[in-house]
Amino acid sequence: PILPKNVTKASDLILEILRQGGYATTVARWNNGAWEEYVMRGKNKYGFDFDLEPGTGYFVRNHVDIDFIAYGQELKGDHILKLRKGYNLVGITSSNKYTAVSLIDMATEKQKGKQLIKTVTTYDSGLLEPLVKEKGEVYGIDFPIEETRGYFIRVKDTMDLPLSN
Repeated sequence: PILPKNVTKASDLILEILRQGGYATTVARWNNGAWEEYVMRGKNKYGFDFDLEPGTGYFVRNHVDIDFIAYGQELKGDHILKLRKGYNLVGITSSNKYTAVSLIDMATEKQKGKQLIKTVTTYDSGLLEPLVKEKGEVYGIDFPIEETRGYFIRVKDTMDLPLSN
């Protein structure tokens, strides 16, 4: 995980993708229960040009396949992922390797046995694939948590999720 030096806003990300040979038009995030999008098409710009934050997940609409390289300062040490009640779109960066189930279990352990996370959802090939754990039962297929992907995490109450790097 890195803290980007020059790419700090949605517009910066679109322009950096363009600079690297892609053609991105939209950066979207889930914020306080609603989608926010920033769109650039040629000289036309739509939406609020929001700041990019470590730990937040983003969807980027790119029309050309590229290998994107992100530059910045490496984030080291432990950090806290702040989760709000409801759905959160996040990126998980940790030296520990998690699956959706083990992430829920770790969060429950950190909350002294209180399970605040019930659902972790991944987006794959155009489909949202949720995994639910409730009262010890798992519904869905467990999947690995990857640092380069975003996940929806449903939280029953606001919580801090400690992660190690």
